[in-house]
Amino acid sequence: MSTPVDTTAQDEVEAGSRYRYDRFTTKLLLNDLKFSSAAPSAGSAMPDFDLETLDGGRVRRDDFAGERPVLLILGSLTCPMTASSAPSLERLHREYGDRVEFVTVYTREAHPGEHIPQPSRRDEKRAHAASLAERDHLGWRVAIDDLDGTLHRQLDGKPNAAYLMDRDGRLAFRTIWASDTGSLQAALDAVSQGRQPKRRSSSAMARPMMVALGSIDPVVATAGSSAQRDLWRAMAPLALMGKAANLFGPLSAGARGPTMMGLMSAMVVAGIAGWLVI
Repeated sequence: MSTPVDTTAQDEVEAGSRYRYDRFTTKLLLNDLKFSSAAPSAGSAMPDFDLETLDGGRVRRDDFAGERPVLLILGSLTCPMTASSAPSLERLHREYGDRVEFVTVYTREAHPGEHIPQPSRRDEKRAHAASLAERDHLGWRVAIDDLDGTLHRQLDGKPNAAYLMDRDGRLAFRTIWASDTGSLQAALDAVSQGRQPKRRSSSAMARPMMVALGSIDPVVATAGSSAQRDLWRAMAPLALMGKAANLFGPLSAGARGPTMMGLMSAMVVAGIAGWLVI
């Protein structure tokens, strides 16, 4: 008699293996741009979590039940969106950190390369999380998901999404990019006062991407030349815009993209105006 195969366990192993990709692709990029139908939505219970933190402790969903809201911020060392969101998150933490628990969850490398590969061991993943906390000067707790990204996959696997959990352990707000400052601040303001946000989900793209342009090339370059090549293959226009933003190097990373786009817009308007005069 043959032994039954546990297909559920096998599927989970395969899902974990796919999660730890070594090459960034166009398909991954397109998947990152919007929440899937399987993503937790406002009003649903936040997935359970019990994660190790860099300070040697643990952070658990049930620790906050009835106590205070929690903002979970997903990120990694090679994610330009993560790097670009750090300054705005620091400002929000100064304003709301006494009423809302901020937790960054290190997930997986967005753009793995030869210098910063996808972690295959727990100690590697912890080291990457520590490097992230140091680089971005994170003034709140940093937790580490497991190697197969159990929590991250339950939260739809986006590279720099943020999920705001209310005191009842339910999802009050989600944004696909943690640098979506306006929407996130409105949600934090409401939840910190015991109210539900008027807007429960955001997939805003323009401003977060613009702010991230100045981080794309330097952040992906730290991962290695293979990560840079993968980005050019996956989305050459985005890689080109990241290179162009380097021309504004004297400015802060967050100001390069908006300045570049503003200058390009002004040039287009001037060109159209000149054509009309002629």
